[in-house]
Amino acid sequence: MKKLFATALAAVVVAAQSQAVWVYWGGSSDPGSYLSGTYKVTYSSQTVTVTSGLLGVYLGLTPSQAQSKVFSWWAYCLSPLEVVGTPQNPWEANTANLGSLLGGDANKGAWLANILFDSTIFPQQYKYPFAAQHAKVQLALWDLMGATITDTSNNPVAIWDDVAKTQITLGSTTYTYDPSQTYGYVYLDPVNRGQGQRLLQGGGGGGQNYPVPEPVTMGFAALGLAAALRKRRNR
Repeated sequence: MKKLFATALAAVVVAAQSQAVWVYWGGSSDPGSYLSGTYKVTYSSQTVTVTSGLLGVYLGLTPSQAQSKVFSWWAYCLSPLEVVGTPQNPWEANTANLGSLLGGDANKGAWLANILFDSTIFPQQYKYPFAAQHAKVQLALWDLMGATITDTSNNPVAIWDDVAKTQITLGSTTYTYDPSQTYGYVYLDPVNRGQGQRLLQGGGGGGQNYPVPEPVTMGFAALGLAAALRKRRNR
């Protein structure tokens, strides 16, 4: 029975990790955003003019929980064509596999999202409070997705230091991608396309707020699942 209960509880924990959350953008402050520059981004045959950078968003297991501002989150946008939402209009999103969007570049995208964050600080903070550096990371992520990026005069924007897209200079430091390392990430995908943005958590999830069901609720769910499994076993 102990083994059965442990299995049931593990199943509930896994389910909780993949549970949908509600998201909205916190605006230019609270918890803040680091946006810089205006660019023309062409993706999926559409061109939009956007400001690039790091977004401060709020999320929760329900719309009201997101609006309560308990769970603040840093994220980069993976949907240049979509809006970011407002406190009055949060959108629902699920955790998703980044490979479904970036394919073989998924680990490289996770590397980019981790560069400017310091995992030794809790809650996790950015290393450089410079909007222009976060904007460059954002542009690099869109570039990995196959977007064409120019300035407002249609001049190509230089993002990478090399053709292979494995080196990028931010501030005075050049960072090199290490394919032998696996980089952590949390990727949120809107349930209804067009109602919100795909978001890649800055810093790969380490030390940032992420809503989870209450332990009591999880315990009851595990008991119910264990009972169901026991009943099935006794048939």
